[in-house]
Amino acid sequence: MRIMKMVVLLLSLTIVTGCSQQVQINTPIVYGNSNGNISNGGFEPEHRLDGYLYYLSAKESVSKPHLVRWNEESTELEVITEDVVTYLNIYDEWIYYVNKLDGHIYRIKFDGSDHELVCDESCESLFIVHDLMYYTTSNNEGFILYSMKNDGINKQEILELDSPTFNIANNKIYYWQESGSIFSYDILNHKNERIMDDVTDRFQIYNDILFAVGTENQLYKSDGNGGKTLIVSKVGKRFQVYNDNIFFVKPNKTSIYSGKIFKVDLNGNNEQKINESNESDVGLKSYISVCDGMISFFDGINYYSCGIK
Repeated sequence: MRIMKMVVLLLSLTIVTGCSQQVQINTPIVYGNSNGNISNGGFEPEHRLDGYLYYLSAKESVSKPHLVRWNEESTELEVITEDVVTYLNIYDEWIYYVNKLDGHIYRIKFDGSDHELVCDESCESLFIVHDLMYYTTSNNEGFILYSMKNDGINKQEILELDSPTFNIANNKIYYWQESGSIFSYDILNHKNERIMDDVTDRFQIYNDILFAVGTENQLYKSDGNGGKTLIVSKVGKRFQVYNDNIFFVKPNKTSIYSGKIFKVDLNGNNEQKINESNESDVGLKSYISVCDGMISFFDGINYYSCGIK
């Protein structure tokens, strides 16, 4: 079986025929996960796989979440690997991830078989785009972004970064620098462009619009002219943009550690609690994942999931 996500970004390939004619073929790019999930640690894939929901379980050990899968028909829960999994990516028949125990990149089949080491460096983050792994390593001065084939060959240095967080869309890499600015790097033309200033490394690119959290936990979006527009005055540590809505934890007035789950549209309007029946709070530092219309909040111990209205 081959899992592929069809998206609008295309590679243009040129083939020379026997008549010396050049034929242009558009090849869909495959992303290993969504930018929103990658910005939230990649704790879930973007889609279910063969009727299974894959996610991390940390109930037995807060510091060691392992990968499990849940069968929607039988409700059976199965452990796939006991590695400490982050930055899940799906490509072909493989689940790629960073094992936080040693920092190495591994891949494993959907049923937990054929566990393989792909990269033995100490990695901080991972994002697969087509047949390339983009990953970061740390040094005394910051982080370095590399690319490598999915089978672990042809390593190339791309950028020096101040944070391991990055997104990729439309042949551009989005990254944050310690100056407080977010830049885009054109992979084809090797050019940098400043997109937004005075923000943190909590950001997501969505339909060519950059969303980022400011230094006072405000949420902004880029205005296309190098500036930014305020969307939400106060959010938790993480957010997720999905299906033209922004999901976030809104801090409680009585607690600095938790809040309720809300969504707004891309302009910050139509605020709505996404699960009115839920009275329990969610931690402000929760990671937010989306998998096939289900939104999940992971605080390092427990998951809270609900359907998106």
